[in-house]
Amino acid sequence: MKILKLVVCFLFVLASHLATAQYYLVTSKGIAEPINLAQSNEKTILNDKSQNAYSEFIPLSFPFTFYGQSINGFRAYSDGRLALDTFPLTPSDTNYSLSNSLAPSNCVYAFWDQTELKNFSLGGKTYASDIQTWQENLHGKKVQTILWRLIRPKPSSSLNAYVYYAVRLYETNEIEIIHLYGTGNFTATVGIKGKENQSYLEVNGSPIRNYGGTNLAYNPDSVLEFKFIPGTQKQNNLALTSLEIAPYLENGKLVTLKGQLINLGSDSLKQFKAQLKIGPTQTEMLPNTLVNLAVGEKYNFEFALSEWSSDSGYQLFQLVLFEPNQQVDEDSSNNSLGVEVLVYTSNYPQMVLHEVFSSSSTGQGKIAKEALAQTLNNFLGQWIVLTHPMNFPNFGDPYFMQFSADLFLKYQLNMSPALVVNGNKNWGEEIPNLSLYKPSYFQTFAGKKALVQIDCKLTRNVQSFAVNTQITPTNGLKSKQLYLHVALVEKVTYKNTRNNGETEFYHIVKALLPNSTGTAVQLQEGKSVQMLDSFTFKGNYRLPASGDPNLIINPLIEHSVENFENIYAVAYLQEEDSKLVLQSSSSEVLLPLSQAELISSEILVYPNPANENIQISLPEGIQQAQISIRDAKGALVQPETLYKPKTKLRLPPMAEGIFIVEIKTEKGIYWKKLASTPLGNQLAPLN
Repeated sequence: MKILKLVVCFLFVLASHLATAQYYLVTSKGIAEPINLAQSNEKTILNDKSQNAYSEFIPLSFPFTFYGQSINGFRAYSDGRLALDTFPLTPSDTNYSLSNSLAPSNCVYAFWDQTELKNFSLGGKTYASDIQTWQENLHGKKVQTILWRLIRPKPSSSLNAYVYYAVRLYETNEIEIIHLYGTGNFTATVGIKGKENQSYLEVNGSPIRNYGGTNLAYNPDSVLEFKFIPGTQKQNNLALTSLEIAPYLENGKLVTLKGQLINLGSDSLKQFKAQLKIGPTQTEMLPNTLVNLAVGEKYNFEFALSEWSSDSGYQLFQLVLFEPNQQVDEDSSNNSLGVEVLVYTSNYPQMVLHEVFSSSSTGQGKIAKEALAQTLNNFLGQWIVLTHPMNFPNFGDPYFMQFSADLFLKYQLNMSPALVVNGNKNWGEEIPNLSLYKPSYFQTFAGKKALVQIDCKLTRNVQSFAVNTQITPTNGLKSKQLYLHVALVEKVTYKNTRNNGETEFYHIVKALLPNSTGTAVQLQEGKSVQMLDSFTFKGNYRLPASGDPNLIINPLIEHSVENFENIYAVAYLQEEDSKLVLQSSSSEVLLPLSQAELISSEILVYPNPANENIQISLPEGIQQAQISIRDAKGALVQPETLYKPKTKLRLPPMAEGIFIVEIKTEKGIYWKKLASTPLGNQLAPLN
């Protein structure tokens, strides 16, 4: 087992001057659960969003206690306060930072100076202030989130600054005031106040602290979080704030646990223990962890567990932290989190899907794809590549299609060339630059067993194609939105050149069936699902001058297929939310395409089909070669063997099917397909 310390977040703690308060305060940097800022303005809870205002009374769907009082709901105000009362109070027009003595009773507040909750127009653009609320579930707890966007206009009626902040109310009676991000400088009074005037807890230094700043990009790691926790602060209190485990685990294979904890105790944290509970019976101890965390400081951890076993099916993986500083944790309610994981056993090899987004005008496109090919050529038969021509820079690739742009946006990519592996754009680098994709990254995906098996078959009639896909699961998947995607792919094209030096383009996607969204699939354990897709390329071939939206191919009347004999099909099953690709399959055995492979007709393998022996005709001047044979999944059938011309190579026992002969010579590496047939069943030669 391996423990890797990743990141220690900087944070600071501000203590209350009221020792008798019923809450204590921990202030930190970064939040484990990011907030979605992309809420629709149509969801506003304001009575009148063009004026300083307050919301209607919003009931809570769970019991909540505030300074000993039962609270049923709240009103949100334009000055930043959250009033935990049923009756409205007078909103503040001059909402400069208020001290606790001026704050109304029964409220959670962040009084931002000089902000006004109004729609503010500047030129042709309107900046909408707003207050929105929604309920969510965070680690099994009900939470009410209230989000403000506040604007501070200058007297000259030009936009000066704005700020996002939020309040979270937990069913466990915890309260979080969260400064998200903004532009400009703000000061604010941040705190909570109960019914009695002496019942308050305020951030030390209010109202002169600056919570605005110039960070214009929301980054959860840079958020300021003020957590108000009911009760008295304990000396030793370790809280687990987040836990990540892969949703599907092959039984007994490596388990990686990532997450974050926070020291809520009043002493610095030097060490702690951890254990992983798997299902109802198994417990795995993890090694003691040495840290040096100040009060309120957060710690990002990673544990790796290589020896474990479990019953197949859905199991609860629960991480428990205990014995901070070799002492009893004085609040054990927050030191455990669980994730439901599907444990499975499979005989289906994982085929690794690579989605490349590039164009013939991308400067690094040629170099990056050559680097990718160099990596993949080490793993014959274990991968699939789909290349999506993009329309940038400079209007990009002539073969650009809108469905490729849809996928680019789906993965939230912002660069080209880019690489997505099995639906994961963060496969090992901060940016998905495919030139950085090394064999070590591939090996993190390959060599595993898949949760499903996919068989994909293609038939063609001139320009019409039919794809028959069979999906066979090892287990049923509950509460998962699964979609089957089918691509028609042209093995190689030559005509879509622009200005980056590329002259050959491999595995170019020509159509997605039925569209870029795919087809929803429901899986039940032990039951195969059959899917049938079809597509006809209409009209004649056309080569656009570029990927200009005004020039791109219209699939209703034309196409960009250079050679219909080079079309094959790829099918892959993907989770909608996580974008994880569970498995992919191709309608034919894929060889590493390169110019050498394309001209390898000078090498002959015969007889083909074969059942006992083969001979190989090598190019003139080559005296010997290293020969190996793999099956369609990339597994070695015949280890590397020295071969000389005009000799016979005895074949090992092979099942009927298609195999790949790898021929290493001093001029390069070549690949040929070989069909194996039962004795006496001689078919026509395979090209």
